[in-house]
Amino acid sequence: MKCKYCEAEIEETALKCKYCGEWVQERYSNIIPTEKLFILSFFSAKIYDVFWFWKNLKALRKHFFPELSVFLNYLGLFIPFLNIYFFWKFFDRIKIVAEKYEVRGFSPVLATLYYFVSSALIVVMGPWRDIIDLIFVVCCCIINTLVLMEVQEVLNAVWRKVQPRQIVEENLSLGEGILIIIGIVIWIFFVLSVL
Repeated sequence: MKCKYCEAEIEETALKCKYCGEWVQERYSNIIPTEKLFILSFFSAKIYDVFWFWKNLKALRKHFFPELSVFLNYLGLFIPFLNIYFFWKFFDRIKIVAEKYEVRGFSPVLATLYYFVSSALIVVMGPWRDIIDLIFVVCCCIINTLVLMEVQEVLNAVWRKVQPRQIVEENLSLGEGILIIIGIVIWIFFVLSVL
């Protein structure tokens, strides 16, 4: 293989060119530790989920489905009722990739059902009138996040096979930290609104 920066001949498995020092392959893996995903998803008041879907759609297109329209599939996730199909299709693509790499899968239908129903219940329950409503919504958020964690665990097993030498980013980035702070402010606002 040739380095795309200096044109020197390098090994096929090289991450970095030994001549010019540039990264010739992705440095960081697409693996997201499930504990990190839980923290980001739940404590950001589910705002992180929007980024999670975008990031994974882009990764699916880059590595497995070059014909995939990331923008249209992402947009479809926000169109009421039609989004059920797009959630299912997203989860189904991940199952297809998992089967290709002989990774234990999950049911795209059940993942869609749990994710969609728990999301819908969060929306339907607002505005929250008392602490019971808030507890119910927190439980729905946890169920919702657990679905994403199950899907991410399958994705992580695939990425371990596809990107065995890339670094797993386990720490929170500055942007992720800011998102969590915003989410905690939102959670505090919700708690104060029912007290």
